[in-house]
Amino acid sequence: MTGPRSGERSDISHWRSQKNAVGLPANQSGGLRGPRCIVLRSTITEFAKMIAARFLLTIICAFTVFGHCVRADESIVDSSASTDVDYALKIKGTISAPSPNGPITLPLESSGKFRFATHRFPTDVGGPMAIRAVREFQLAETETVVAKDHRTRLTLSRPYRFLHIFGSHTGLEQVSPTYLLPRRELDLIQMPFDVLATDSLAPPSIAAVEAKSWNTDSWVVPMLSGLQAVAEQSVVCTLKEESREKLVVSFQGKAEGAVDGSGSTLSFAGEFTINRETRIISELKVTQKEKRSPGPVSPGLDVTIEVQWTQKPTRRTDKPVTAVMATDAQRRLVVRTPVQLQMKVGRDWHVFHEAGQTILLRQLKDGELISQCNLTRAITVPPGEHTSDAEFLDNVKTLVAESKGSVVNQETIRDDKQWRVRHVQAVGDAGGEVIVWDYFLCSEAGGRQFSLLFSHARKDEKKYANAAGEILKGISLMRTKPKLPFQ
Repeated sequence: MTGPRSGERSDISHWRSQKNAVGLPANQSGGLRGPRCIVLRSTITEFAKMIAARFLLTIICAFTVFGHCVRADESIVDSSASTDVDYALKIKGTISAPSPNGPITLPLESSGKFRFATHRFPTDVGGPMAIRAVREFQLAETETVVAKDHRTRLTLSRPYRFLHIFGSHTGLEQVSPTYLLPRRELDLIQMPFDVLATDSLAPPSIAAVEAKSWNTDSWVVPMLSGLQAVAEQSVVCTLKEESREKLVVSFQGKAEGAVDGSGSTLSFAGEFTINRETRIISELKVTQKEKRSPGPVSPGLDVTIEVQWTQKPTRRTDKPVTAVMATDAQRRLVVRTPVQLQMKVGRDWHVFHEAGQTILLRQLKDGELISQCNLTRAITVPPGEHTSDAEFLDNVKTLVAESKGSVVNQETIRDDKQWRVRHVQAVGDAGGEVIVWDYFLCSEAGGRQFSLLFSHARKDEKKYANAAGEILKGISLMRTKPKLPFQ
């Protein structure tokens, strides 16, 4: 639910209404004459003093509502606080995916533990762009069990434990100031009800505290829940308890939208406590229920998520954020493949499937599937050699013939001491839609070869934006014993 925040009013309108209560036109303030006006002047003077005293009392009460002297321009929570956070997450429910014999549904349980310091840096802008922080992880790990026998444990690698965080209209963007994040590490640290996002649930003004109820801005729910596109949403925050030491706030909300192209319906309810002395949210408990349909890069979900965290002040870091927002270069991710090829991709690319010597990636924009990349290991040749162009072309022609496609272009796009990259492009028809296939044979100097196939609909040419060319610029071999972290 969006709109004006509950309880807000203009100080100047309040002041004018008090002034008008005197009952005198402004042009008569200096027109009193004679002895009979002395009493009237005295009455007016005393009335003005009373109004001024009441107004001053209101200001004093408002400025000391948190038990200490507060500037008029300060928010309820401290936008420059440095805090230590203990965060716990539990997920339980089912996971589903389509199959030739109908949807497959399996039980899912997951838990996560995170410990980190967050150092906020206030900005001059408002809304989600106002969030800017440094985060230092001491611990970040999750354990997931699917169907009771498939267990996965993920831990954040040490080189990626120092991050810069920037608020945006699509959520919290986390980047490393030194290294490119791997996709797996980024997915690991995407936490629902992040402490930075939860700050936006706090009462926006002293008037909201007095009104005991308020709403949030439209960008808050997506940032809290991870939704990327929101069709409907509503959030209500209510003051549950008030004392000199703390404010206890209950909140509940619901939303419909999408995550990575999967439709999602969710609801949540919880409460948090604001420490009046430190002006931080000291603890939060929330339960979120979500149903998500299977999508182009993720399975369906029907889960209950429980989040609980505590937060306390800590010593200020000496490593401030110098940038206002993340750069495109910082936002790129590293994808490490099972065939020892490493690629740098945009955040719109997701690993969809990985098995043996094959990996499948998909590109999403605004929740829509734009393109796909199939990567596999090709035949190894002697150092300095490569599969002949004629043989590669014949292989492509054979593959596209199955879809009644034809080759339209071929060229060598790179040939240096490290790599030779041969490109063959073909087009064909798939269900009445023109599909473009870009085949690449990447041959490295030592004789290892890799085959990449990018496919997209011609109607999506602008959104695709030569994604293959950008990715091929950053390919490299993974070293057997890398110096951590590698890029």
